[in-house]
Amino acid sequence: MKKAIFICLFALIGVAQSTWATDNITDMSNEGTAPFRYIQDATISHVKTTGQVVGKKHCAGLVGFALSGTNAISNCEVAAEIYCYSSYFGGILGHGKAFKTTITDCLFSGTVINPIPSTMSTTYTDAGVIYGWGDDPGEHTIVNCMSDGNYLGRVHVDLLKINGGTQTVTNCYRNTDDYSQGTQTSATGSDLVFLLGNGWEERDDKAVPKMTELEVFENMCIGANTPMTVTTEFVDFIGTFNPVSIGKEGDNTMLYLGAANKLYWPNAEMTIGCQRAYFQLNGLTAGDPALSRIVLNFGDSDETTGIMTTNDTNSDGAWYDLQGRRLNGQPTQGGIYIHHGRKTVINDRR
Repeated sequence: MKKAIFICLFALIGVAQSTWATDNITDMSNEGTAPFRYIQDATISHVKTTGQVVGKKHCAGLVGFALSGTNAISNCEVAAEIYCYSSYFGGILGHGKAFKTTITDCLFSGTVINPIPSTMSTTYTDAGVIYGWGDDPGEHTIVNCMSDGNYLGRVHVDLLKINGGTQTVTNCYRNTDDYSQGTQTSATGSDLVFLLGNGWEERDDKAVPKMTELEVFENMCIGANTPMTVTTEFVDFIGTFNPVSIGKEGDNTMLYLGAANKLYWPNAEMTIGCQRAYFQLNGLTAGDPALSRIVLNFGDSDETTGIMTTNDTNSDGAWYDLQGRRLNGQPTQGGIYIHHGRKTVINDRR
């Protein structure tokens, strides 16, 4: 099996598709401990996790929190041990917010554990073996899923736990009669594949989700705990892996990209979502003429390599290219240039 050692917590907006295995992850300071702590309007498929996840509320073997938008998880297997020192955790997903999240053709073959001894607590932990907790008024759906794991300690389990909203469990199976959702079955191999449908296959006499064979990654870290910040004398470009609260009314020392791809400063406290970025101004405020001289330099690739300032184009009438380099007079080659602090289109004179 193709395998990657995934040892970092990060957030996802978009698509993740691979076959991964987790190393041990422990975080007792934050909720939603998981290989993906947050997803938002995301698709995850063909992922396998192993190892251990140790955390508090809403920890999970694959995704901690499914945030806004439409989220889809398919053809994944969690074979990890999940230790929760609180409640409402999940084998695959910890907590689905009040939006739309669907889990399809997924297998939980790991272990969910509440390690708190009965001498310390009389409260049982609630766990959704596939889907830990769903908010009202979200749409929470699991289809063609199998629970074939172990459930230890003071834990009440079901396939999908919700606080409200729409709950749908379709053609799902379980290996125990300890809970009610889904259908208990002793079927294995091809017999279980027949029950679960075309998203499954038989491998080593076991029914498993179909997974695409992709690249092999071993002993490497995908993502990072701390997002990259590009700093300059005048402005910092700050990325986010977790949602971040910024700004307040009248705070014009921050800029973010908003509607119509324009830069705005906050008119109230706001939250920047995961996998986003914003500008922190240093000694400047929005509307300062110096901001017309800030250029994002992406080099020859899609990676942001720095933020640079051009010369004061408002004072000398000079021409500059989009990298902020001063030209010898008005250009003759067609293109987009900076003149008097504004982008100017030059038609080719040939």
